[in-house]
Formats: sequence, C-alpha cells, structure tokens
Amino acid sequence: MPSLNKTAPLRVAVIGNSHVGALRLGQKRLPERHADVEITYHSMPGGLARQLVLGSNLQLGLPEDVVLNDVQAAALKRLGSQAPLDLSTFDHVLFVGLSNTAMVIAQFLASHRIEGLYEAGPGSLVSREVAEAVLEALAFQVVPQADWVKWQGRSLTQYIGPRAAMTVDDPNADERRFGAWRTLAQSEVSPGPALDAFEDKVAATLAERGFFLMRQPRETLGSNSLTKPEYLNFFGREMPPGGDYVHMNAAYGASFLTQYFDGLKDGNQKGLT
Repeated sequence: MPSLNKTAPLRVAVIGNSHVGALRLGQKRLPERHADVEITYHSMPGGLARQLVLGSNLQLGLPEDVVLNDVQAAALKRLGSQAPLDLSTFDHVLFVGLSNTAMVIAQFLASHRIEGLYEAGPGSLVSREVAEAVLEALAFQVVPQADWVKWQGRSLTQYIGPRAAMTVDDPNADERRFGAWRTLAQSEVSPGPALDAFEDKVAATLAERGFFLMRQPRETLGSNSLTKPEYLNFFGREMPPGGDYVHMNAAYGASFLTQYFDGLKDGNQKGLT
C-alpha cells in the first residue's frame, strides 16, 4: 500500500452502522501523532447504511425512493447523517460493519467441521475445497457495490466488524444472534485459523479491485481468537436483554484507529491488507 504522508491533514470519511460508535469514542484517546487526522462520521442504522449509493459526482446518500419511518428519521437527525456526503473532498474512505458476513461465517463454523482447518464441534465434516468455495462466496458479499467503481484509484478500506466477545455460557444470550459465537467460544479448538482464512479471502477479493481490508487489532483478541470481554461497551448500562457481545468501547476504538492510521500514514500495511 502506498504511503499517504502529506503536509495537509489526512481527511477520512468513516461510513457505517452502529459499530462506528466505538471509533467515535476511541478518537478521543488517539496518540498525539494522529492529531492531524480529520475524521468525518457518516453513520446510520444498519438497514439504511447498506442501501447507501455513490453518485457520479461522488455524493454518497440514500436512494431517492427510500421512505424513512419515524425511528429512522430521528436516528439520522441525531447522528447528523441526513444530507448526502461529498466524498470528493476526502483522502480515504473507511466502511464499518456494512456486511453481516461476520455472523454468517460464525454460523458456518459452528455447524461444520473443516478438514485440516477447524475440526471441532458436532457439525458435519466438509472438505477443505468445499470450505474454500464457501469462504470465497462469502468474501464477495463484503465487496462494495458496483457503483463504487467510480472510487477506484482512490483509497478505500473495508472493516467487517468485531468478532463477538463471548467467553462464558450466558443463558440470557439471544440464540439467533449469538448462538454461533457461543459455540465457537466454548470450542476446545480455536476458530482463529478459520476466521483468519476467511479474512484472507476477503483481503484478496478486495485487493483485486484496489481496495483494502482492515483487520481487527490482534491485541483485542483473546486466547480463543474472539474479542476479549473487557472491550465490550454497554454505554454505562447493564447487559441488555438477549445480550450484546459485538459493540465495543473506547479502548477498542482507540486500538482500531491507531492501527488504521499507522497503516495509512506509514504504508506499512499493518492491519491493512
């Protein structure tokens, strides 16, 4: 990745869903060497964020035919994301959590054993070749929509989202949202190699289009290759009904942004592949 060193401030647009929250919190803890970075956040509920389109003049916004309900309209107003965002003025774009593939890959691993890669659990055994094909198909879901071909030649990074922070069996955890992650957390075999293999597929798929993948900082991962629980964020509340094991705190956001900006400025590809 080429170095983006320059005398002017580095302007970055962070576009995504609720996972942007950790980065907002973490920005306040950034090291002094990144004080020159200007970040503009453009976040909205996940269902809306996945509908964003990029116009020919690099205006990013929702399609004209999207009808907002009262809750969505209030969320956009609160987040300051009502108007389209002019991306022509930015050096770099970071997508945050605009794909549900993290959950899908967790569900795949929780229900299958992969020959020579992840042979834990009661699931059916699939060959490495079949697993590779599945991982590759999932990787394509992370690729930006076709309208982002207008952005090629510019700097864009995709961040799938954090791995869940589950280490114990919480009886209140919502099975639909977190059952697969709980299975992986309880596994005697780390799902890390399989999760890394998926991210390698995503990185290669993005690289073919001139884009990059931002990987979760290794320092935030525990021995089971899932997120350490100390990085969870409940916004000062108790664990909500059904649990929330995927929204992270300021410490996580600071670690993420530090790795991200180090990679951008130094061209060292640390975490950017």
